Amino acid sequence: MNISTPILLIIGCFFLSACSTYMPYSDILGYGFSDTQVGADTFEINFVGDTGDTRTSAKRYATYRAAHMAFQRGYPYFEILNSSVVMREHITENPGTTEIVEKEQEKKGKKDKKEKERTTIITTTPPSVTVKYKPDVTLRVRFLRKANQNSLSTESVMQQARAEGIKF
Repeated sequence: MNISTPILLIIGCFFLSACSTYMPYSDILGYGFSDTQVGADTFEINFVGDTGDTRTSAKRYATYRAAHMAFQRGYPYFEILNSSVVMREHITENPGTTEIVEKEQEKKGKKDKKEKERTTIITTTPPSVTVKYKPDVTLRVRFLRKANQNSLSTESVMQQARAEGIKF
């Protein structure tokens, strides 16, 4: 593998991640899902969205993750026992820049003598802070063998996800 292959893979990952934030949590990207088993058939699913995700889309992604996990474990149904959605502050700091460019140019002076003229251009970008918000969803779900009045069909939720372009 040559040196450009890893770079192309990284670039490809960023383009793919731009299409959907449904992916395992990444410290580098700062979004994705994670899950923890808290009982025999009960899990806590956490989904942190990107700054472009809404509360609704983030909760939908967490629900898709619940359906996918239920499917992987052979459960046809699941129920959401409780959920919470908070918006987390995401701060990006730009320290600003200063660029100095010096140009030297010849020009004709008195008695056709060549003189050098020096120009200095200073460009400054001031520091800035950008504050955006990321949705952070936590679902506690229970996987079920039989439907109840609060249950969701694993297959139906996964079909909805596939219709949105989610690949499991």
